[in-house]
Amino acid sequence: MPPVPDPIFGELDEVKQTQRMSGIHPDTDPDAQFNLAVIEARNEFYMRLGRNRIVTLEALEAPESDTAPADDNGYLWLLGYATEQKLIRRVLLRYFTRLLKDGNAGRVFQEWNDISAFREMSQRSAQDELDRLDGEIERAFAVLGGAMQPGAVSSIRAKSIGSELEDQYRIVGNSLRSYPPYLFAFRLDTSNAENIG
Repeated sequence: MPPVPDPIFGELDEVKQTQRMSGIHPDTDPDAQFNLAVIEARNEFYMRLGRNRIVTLEALEAPESDTAPADDNGYLWLLGYATEQKLIRRVLLRYFTRLLKDGNAGRVFQEWNDISAFREMSQRSAQDELDRLDGEIERAFAVLGGAMQPGAVSSIRAKSIGSELEDQYRIVGNSLRSYPPYLFAFRLDTSNAENIG
């Protein structure tokens, strides 16, 4: 594995603590997968936003820990930080669900079960969290990349299952589970939005 770079937002040890994985031992499967998740999160930023945008985001200053952000750049930093954390969590959860499908046995699974963030997690609860993270990450990248202006997210209103949006994406023989839930759960209401990029 290549050297693990620092996350775009924050330090490696800080991110590990936020993921509740600060107690993992080196040279274990969770340690290797955490390092890979950090790399994959950075790659996701690169594929979605491009190098120039990443450089711009890296140059933003983190808000003071005891105060709210004073400007848009401060809020943008917080959004980037939270999005990177969610990307790392998503990579780890996807790996963990594969372990669950393989059966709850063996040394590797026990190493994961020793971590509080994954202890006694069921496949259903892991999948529910993955679905939630998918939607939140998509909306965050829309703002981070400039496709949606801050404030436009507040004009999103819930739509019930059975809407025309759901019907548009329904394919005979496929489960709705195959599609990201945010395709069905939200619809942009642009009637009052001033500036949606």
